[in-house]
Amino acid sequence: MAKEKITQAAVLEMIRSKQITPSRGAELLKMPLQDFLELMAEHHIPVLDYEPSEIEHDLNTLRKVFTKAKTSG
Repeated sequence: MAKEKITQAAVLEMIRSKQITPSRGAELLKMPLQDFLELMAEHHIPVLDYEPSEIEHDLNTLRKVFTKAKTSG
């Protein structure tokens, strides 16, 4: 049990420091990705780590794509 907790803590720390992806974390802990994402949430680790400017940029790109799709289709 202690070994599992230590392994889990190490994997979560690797996630926090962006050394591995959530899918790799799930693989290392031998659990489904959805369960791992829930574990991340329990430990207040965001699944998406966006800066506000990145979100705005992506939203603007999506708006342009959808506007173009509406006008051409």
